[in-house]
Amino acid sequence: MNRPKAPPSAAPRSPAVPRRPSDSPRAGTPQTPGFPPRTSVPGAVSEATPVVPKPPVAAPIAPRPPNLVAIAKRSLALSDEHLLDECDMSFYVAGGPGGQHRNKTESAVRLYHRPTGIHSGATERRSQHENRIHALARLREKLAVLTFVPKKRKATRATRGSVERRLREKKHSSNKKQNRRDGGD
Repeated sequence: MNRPKAPPSAAPRSPAVPRRPSDSPRAGTPQTPGFPPRTSVPGAVSEATPVVPKPPVAAPIAPRPPNLVAIAKRSLALSDEHLLDECDMSFYVAGGPGGQHRNKTESAVRLYHRPTGIHSGATERRSQHENRIHALARLREKLAVLTFVPKKRKATRATRGSVERRLREKKHSSNKKQNRRDGGD
């Protein structure tokens, strides 16, 4: 005999297990007589307690030297060998496409530039030597970004022509709005 399946929300409860008000959608209703009061679970939040989100914990940032631009410029002027001498180099297994040669060898390269605290790495090649070249190029790009100092902006006056155009446009839009109010007369 085939019985129709009951929806999961209408699953029958055992008569031996009484239904508590906290199981119902109206969890904030008063307790039913004969049931013990709800106890709070350690770490749980009750309905009366407002939930206040905790601010995210920031990772500790390594202190940057105050003369970072000068250090970056000096490092950019160095040859590849001397720049690598200033770096801590580590190798690790990269993974990804490339087969056994890439998945079982430590071909990925990570560079840490000690004077500035900059990290760079490369994992896209199967050769450790090529990854070292790419990581060094990325390190040079990051050092170049550090050396950029924006020019000081000089405060300027608006030209007479731009002031006249702005005032003419304001007068024109004001007239359009006035015509809308007056009914297009």
